[in-house]
Amino acid sequence: VEGSIFPDTYYFLRNVNANTLLKRMQSKMRDKLEQTFIGTHKYFKSENDLLIMASLIEAEAKTKEEKYLVSSVFHNRLKRNMKLQSDPTILYAKNLKRKINKSLKIFKKDLQKDNPWNTYTRKGMPITPICNPGIDAIKAAANPYITDFLYFVSDGKGGHRFSKTLKEHKVNIKLWKSKRNEKK
Repeated sequence: VEGSIFPDTYYFLRNVNANTLLKRMQSKMRDKLEQTFIGTHKYFKSENDLLIMASLIEAEAKTKEEKYLVSSVFHNRLKRNMKLQSDPTILYAKNLKRKINKSLKIFKKDLQKDNPWNTYTRKGMPITPICNPGIDAIKAAANPYITDFLYFVSDGKGGHRFSKTLKEHKVNIKLWKSKRNEKK
């Protein structure tokens, strides 16, 4: 089940049953969520909500610092009843039934295709986690930076540009597109 195992280094003997290892990984995820959930009731109704938010953050941001900034954007958007518009949720739904040849591209039709994970067509969080988040994403979900940011887009270098207004966001999109075109 997506989101149920904690990504970490695990030491085990060669003859350990795969189910035993899986249970150990799931137990560690439950422990990490339980420890983090204490005191975060102002943001989440349940540990599962914390897990879903952490999975979105994990899928969007790679650095610890950016996880907290992405978290702030998602929390700000939820407070304003805005759609989260998270690209990884689109890719998750698009690739859900694929075993091979997973798609990394998003087309306009993908953004418009409604499903329980599409954060472009639906407000709030998706119905399940979209990946297995690490501890940094879990902590960022529970403790977002306090910002006025409502938008972010790739900076073309593996990070993101954050903005407070749609006007700033459109400028950042143009910058991303120009960086992308330079690489071609």
